[in-house]
Amino acid sequence: MGLAIVADTQPDTSTTWESPCRKEAAVDIRCDNKKHGELTDDGMLEVKCSSRFCGAAPGVVVLHTFDAHTGELVKTRTFRNVRRPQ
Repeated sequence: MGLAIVADTQPDTSTTWESPCRKEAAVDIRCDNKKHGELTDDGMLEVKCSSRFCGAAPGVVVLHTFDAHTGELVKTRTFRNVRRPQ
């Protein structure tokens, strides 16, 4: 068991998150149980943060975007987590 890098060729129908600003083709970085991030064609790594110091809370999603080559934090965005009715 370990991390796998999987090309995103089909829509993900699980309950994992998907970048709301996704424009380029991306590669999912995931283990068997969780999606950890996305690596975009333009060399950015986008990850979902669960730290309350970054603003994560019930109903709030925080996404950090890093430059995959330098590791520098490029931007942080927060979104309301809108759950679909079940």
